Amino acid sequence: MTDKKLIFYSDLDGTILDFQNYSFAKSADALKKIKENNIPLVMSTAKTKAEIDPTRKKLFTSGLINDHPFIIEGGSAAYIAKGYFDFDIKEIVKNYPIDEEKNYYIIQISKAKYGILVKILKDIGKQINAKIIGFSDFSAKELSKDSGLTIEQAELSKNRKFDEPFRIEPDDPKLYNKVAQLIRKKGLNYTRGGRYAHIADNHDKGLTVKILNKLYKRQFGQIKSIGIGDSENDFEFLEICDEGYLVKNPKLKMKFDLKSEKIIKINQIGPVGFAHVIAKTTRGYQN
Repeated sequence: MTDKKLIFYSDLDGTILDFQNYSFAKSADALKKIKENNIPLVMSTAKTKAEIDPTRKKLFTSGLINDHPFIIEGGSAAYIAKGYFDFDIKEIVKNYPIDEEKNYYIIQISKAKYGILVKILKDIGKQINAKIIGFSDFSAKELSKDSGLTIEQAELSKNRKFDEPFRIEPDDPKLYNKVAQLIRKKGLNYTRGGRYAHIADNHDKGLTVKILNKLYKRQFGQIKSIGIGDSENDFEFLEICDEGYLVKNPKLKMKFDLKSEKIIKINQIGPVGFAHVIAKTTRGYQN
């Protein structure tokens, strides 16, 4: 039992959702337990706001989550429902602009424009002996076939503001490392997810989690943050959390060099691993 307020941060695809069919059936019991214990669950995803909305709505109407903050496009922005915190978040968040959209405040971390990122990626493609294919190169139908999303989901995924997912042909780790070096030379950020790599502004999910932790500490006093992810682009926020867990992703070919001893590998795959972490970390917890 702990007197610290638990805060969960979790990746979505391949963690809460099944990597193959995007189902949350295998994580449903764990999500229900989180809600019953009134534990905040912040989804931290590479998805856009447009495509995460249907998933959140399904979970909400299924009685599995509340309207907690969520992080989009690899840490580019955080959405916080108005009235979620009982103080003015501008008292804490002073270095980043805060916009408003209907019932949400938006902490905007990214400063890079999407069109500029696409152009830089195309320029890098000309420097390597390989083909870089970004989401902007796909039609919705092509992206659907490539990603396993429905055409409607693919259309939402293409509605990007802050980062460009891409893959390289041929699928060679050495090429990804070369592209990563060229992106970082531009002062931008490179991450590798379960299906795609990403180019974005020089930030990551970890920075956004750090900001949200400050808000939660103001709200609850002592907190214990727990992060759950499945791929390399989750490392930053897993390391920021008090405890970080990496569930198994069977599709990833690259071996990861875990930099932090705080990140614990979980042998179970995706949502089964997520459920294992929830059971392990909430045992004996009382809100």
